[in-house]
Amino acid sequence: MLFSVITPTFNSCNFLKINIESLLAQSYKNYEHIVVDGKSDDGTIDLLKSYPNVKLISELDNGMYDAINKGIGLSSGDILAYLNADDRYFPYTLETVAKVFLKYPNIDFIYGYCTYIDENENPLYVYKALPWIPQIVRKARYTWAQQSFFWRRRIHKKIDLFDSTLRYLADRDFFQRIVEHSFNGKLVRISLAKFMVRKASFERALTPIQIAENRILTKRYRKDKSHPFYILNEMLFKFININTYVLRTICILKGKPVI
Repeated sequence: MLFSVITPTFNSCNFLKINIESLLAQSYKNYEHIVVDGKSDDGTIDLLKSYPNVKLISELDNGMYDAINKGIGLSSGDILAYLNADDRYFPYTLETVAKVFLKYPNIDFIYGYCTYIDENENPLYVYKALPWIPQIVRKARYTWAQQSFFWRRRIHKKIDLFDSTLRYLADRDFFQRIVEHSFNGKLVRISLAKFMVRKASFERALTPIQIAENRILTKRYRKDKSHPFYILNEMLFKFININTYVLRTICILKGKPVI
C-alpha cells in the first residue's frame, strides 16, 4: 500500500525541514513525498534539492489548493494526504493508518486526533475527534483535523478534487462533500499529526477573504443547529475535549495564538 503525501509550500524554508524529516522518520517506508512549491525565493528549493527522496515541482500556481491538486495529479499512491510545510507526522503515523486500511478494505477514509504545537515545537493541547457516525455527522459537523486525515484515491472518482477557487477553506469544502456522500470512515483514537499554531495562522483567520469564504460554505452546507443530532454532536465534542479547552484557555491567558 503506497501513501502519497503532498506538501504545498511557498517561502516556508524555516519550517519545511522538520516536515520532511518527519516523513523520513516513518516506521512505514512505502510512501512518496511530493512537494509542490510556488516558486519560493527563500532557500526552499536548495533545501529540497538536498533531499533526493522528495519529488519536487516548483512553478507558479493559483494558491495552496491548486498546488495540492497538482500534487494529487502527479501522485501514484493508493492512500492520499496533504501535510502543510509547518505540520508534522509522528514516526508511527503512516504505519498506524496503513494497518487500519489493510484491516478494513471497505473504509474510504481514516482520521485521528491532532496535537497542536507552538512555533518551538512544544505541544499545546490535543484535539480529539468523534467517531464516524454518518447519521449524526451529516446533521451536525465533522470534528477531525485536516492534518490527521487520510483518504483512498477512489474518493476522487465521486467528488473530484479540491475547489481551488477557494483560497483558505477548500479543505472544509472537500471534507463536507465527503460527509454528504456514502463513504465509510473510521476514527483512530490516537494523535496522528502535529499542527503548528503560528501568529500568522491566527491573523490569516481574520482576513476578509476567509470570513467571506466561511459565509459561503456556511450557506452552502447549512446546518440546523436546533436539530437533536447537532446538539448531541456539540455536547459530545466539548465533553471529550474538556482538558483541551482548559489548556487552550491557559494559552490565551499567556498571550499565545490559538485556533
